[in-house]
Amino acid sequence: MSNINNLHGYEQTDEIDSGGGKYLSFRKGDKGRVIKLRLCSQPKYVNQHWILGSDGKNTPVNCVGKNCAYCGEEVPVKEKIKKTAKWGWIVIDREDGTVKMFTGPTLIARQIRELVELAEWGNPFLYDISIKRVEGAGAGYYSTTPSPNGKGNEITAEEKEAVKEANIDISVELAGSKASDNTGNYGTPDLETVPDEQVDIPEDLVVDETEDISDEIPF
Repeated sequence: MSNINNLHGYEQTDEIDSGGGKYLSFRKGDKGRVIKLRLCSQPKYVNQHWILGSDGKNTPVNCVGKNCAYCGEEVPVKEKIKKTAKWGWIVIDREDGTVKMFTGPTLIARQIRELVELAEWGNPFLYDISIKRVEGAGAGYYSTTPSPNGKGNEITAEEKEAVKEANIDISVELAGSKASDNTGNYGTPDLETVPDEQVDIPEDLVVDETEDISDEIPF
């Protein structure tokens, strides 16, 4: 029996194809790496186009939907540039116990949703999750495993206070707003979603270029 009445923010995973400091993510060369974390927020995402600049480097540019210069209504179908969905969560990194913002592709969000839909697991705030980068084909690029240790327990009062003090605004971070004190780690060429020859990006990471998806999940 699936737990489909409350998907805890993962409703739109069907509709999207696709450490250090305050940031946590997989990077190049991380095959076999395991990140163990506790989710402390519902997810949000932003659609990005990776644009090759005159310096030969790929740079992420946020998609703005219908008026987007890279895939909007005015752009001819053959000239539309594909976009990827980058997801963000506030988490507790179990490696060092600190609050961070974890970013990853839709494949990870879908795997978390699968856990949410299982009656055995359900609410993703009540157990730790280990995410491993296996780099298999398609949906096997990552494996997401829930931890039975401590299952059913909320984070501690101290951890809740730490989340509050971290004051991470996912919407601001994904938009790369200069108003945030936490910006500066995005757009680097070694981020997980950079589609270059050194990163084998599964097709599931890419959103159909004609699809219009908002850059934030409506909760």
